[in-house]
Amino acid sequence: MKTKPKAKKTAAPAKAAMPTTTHWKALLSCVFGVAVFLFLYLGQSHVLIYHEWTQMFQFTDAYFLDRIVVPGGFARYLGEFLSQFFRTPWLGAAIMSLLLTAVQWLSWAVARRDGAGQAAFALSFLPALVLLYFMGDADVAAHALCDALLGAA
Repeated sequence: MKTKPKAKKTAAPAKAAMPTTTHWKALLSCVFGVAVFLFLYLGQSHVLIYHEWTQMFQFTDAYFLDRIVVPGGFARYLGEFLSQFFRTPWLGAAIMSLLLTAVQWLSWAVARRDGAGQAAFALSFLPALVLLYFMGDADVAAHALCDALLGAA
C-alpha cells in the first residue's frame, strides 16, 4: 500500500513585534509641537513679531563673514535668517515649534545614548520647555534657540 508523503508543516511567519513605545513617544512629541505652535500663535505672536523687528538680516557676503568669524556666529546667522519669517505669525510659530520639538528629540537621543532609562523620556521635554520660557521674553534674541539646537547636535 502506498502512503502519501507527509507534507512538511511550516510554521506561520511570526508577526514582527511592533515597538509600541516609539509610537506613543512620537505621538507625545507631536502633541507637544502642536501645543507649542498654538501657544506661540495664539498667545505670543506679538513677541515673534518683535523678534523680527529687532533683526536685520542681509544676504550679503560681508554680513555672512561678519557673523561667521566669531564663536557661535553660524548659529546667530541661522537664527537671524529664521527670524525674518516671524513677521507672519503662523510661520514664525511653526518654525519655533519645529525647532523646539527638535530640541526635545535631540535631548531624548542624548539621554538614550548615555544609557538613560525609558523614564528619562519625560525629562527630555525640560530643555525645550526652558527654551520656550526664555523665548517668551522679548529681550532674548531669537538666535538663542539655534545656539541650543546646534550645541546639542
